[in-house]
Amino acid sequence: MGNSSYYWRCLARATMEEHLGRKLSTEEIVHHGDGDITNNNLDNLRLMSRSEHMKLHRPDIGKNNRGRKGQPLLQETRDKISKALTGRIVSQETKNKVSEARLGSKHSQKAKDKVSKANTGRVRSVETKAKMRRARRLYLERRGRCM
Repeated sequence: MGNSSYYWRCLARATMEEHLGRKLSTEEIVHHGDGDITNNNLDNLRLMSRSEHMKLHRPDIGKNNRGRKGQPLLQETRDKISKALTGRIVSQETKNKVSEARLGSKHSQKAKDKVSKANTGRVRSVETKAKMRRARRLYLERRGRCM
């Protein structure tokens, strides 16, 4: 959408502020009823909270806890994310930031059991075992507990 959509959204907020005679808070959203962001007629604009706006555009959020942190996303949402990230090159700096952010995070017992069950009886090559040892050592060094 770019700068053009930003302009129209600012114009919609200015139109609503003028109509109400006050500034809008950051938690207030001006929604275009017909979906056309260039149509800033008052009969097309609706003032709503961020949560109301999110529920309007993302009805899957709040139903069966989908879309909330730690809960599964709908397959359609996962497909959109996957498509958007396909072929994307991630810098080493970003990888390091993600790695640092995940340090100390815990997996649920259910997740640990699932991985354990999947790996039971699995035969790994000598190279794979060496990579796993190096990764574990690096992980512990970063946490300050060198082996």
